[in-house]
Amino acid sequence: MGEEGEAWKWRRRLFAWEEDKVRECCDVLTNIVLQSNHSDRWIWPSHASNTYNVTSAYNHLLTPNSKILAATHSTEIWNKEVPLKISLFVWRLLGNRLPTTDNLIKRHILLPNAQF
Repeated sequence: MGEEGEAWKWRRRLFAWEEDKVRECCDVLTNIVLQSNHSDRWIWPSHASNTYNVTSAYNHLLTPNSKILAATHSTEIWNKEVPLKISLFVWRLLGNRLPTTDNLIKRHILLPNAQF
């Protein structure tokens, strides 16, 4: 097992900033010990069930202490390390431009008594 990400295979030579990120990742993972008798799973701490769903992500983004809403500058929203689809989602969310039922009714795309 290599140190500093040496055991990983890359399709191309990493840029300097990517090498820094690999070192940061290795630093984070140094204290992680995997155990074969424990199952590994993702945990979403913003929901009581610890499972991810869009509603809990939306509610998390709307909380006053959310790091996303604290980003008042476009550099935080349009950070190159954030996937573009996430940046677009947050940008639309902050501008109240998500196609929610109430927004679609306000924009006269849906009728107020529309059934789903």
